[in-house]
Amino acid sequence: MIKKLFIILALMFLVSNVSTGTSVENEQIPPSSSNKVGKILLDTIVSGFKAAAISGDGGYKTVDELLQRSMARLRKAKEDRIIDSVFYRRYKRILEILKLSIMDFKHDREGILSDLIARQMQNFIYDITGETRDLAQTKSRGLGAIAQAVSFELLNLHIYLDTKANRPDFIKKYFRVPPPPPPKKKNH
Repeated sequence: MIKKLFIILALMFLVSNVSTGTSVENEQIPPSSSNKVGKILLDTIVSGFKAAAISGDGGYKTVDELLQRSMARLRKAKEDRIIDSVFYRRYKRILEILKLSIMDFKHDREGILSDLIARQMQNFIYDITGETRDLAQTKSRGLGAIAQAVSFELLNLHIYLDTKANRPDFIKKYFRVPPPPPPKKKNH
């Protein structure tokens, strides 16, 4: 369990340049733009894992508290209509995958949930990185691949927020129908 958490913490720390530097000290979500709140939510994960890696206090309790706090903030932002459904779903999926990654399965000694969990992890890794992994037989649950996919998805969500305001212009530019060619002149 400690080894799993260390791998996640180390990989999250290595890709922590995803962070925008926005402060997440205040537990209240400020009433502001969805971009700012979205980036605060993203930075909560990155800064939380970074702090745990630096302090060496990355046990289950610390990480679980970070995930629970992040989910509460996400839910509040959704209820207050500060973030949209796309951001909500994708960020929640990150939290779900991280939660599955750190779960202790002492109450599932015979591995009843192992295939279900492996499938969720495989789908997440495939959806984000395009890579396929067979995680059903590995005890590590592919934590390196999961941490990389989480990092990529955090970056993808930053890009989503950064380009959200320009999305209508992108749609016009890339999906516009070219005007029809001018009619040909008839030769008599």
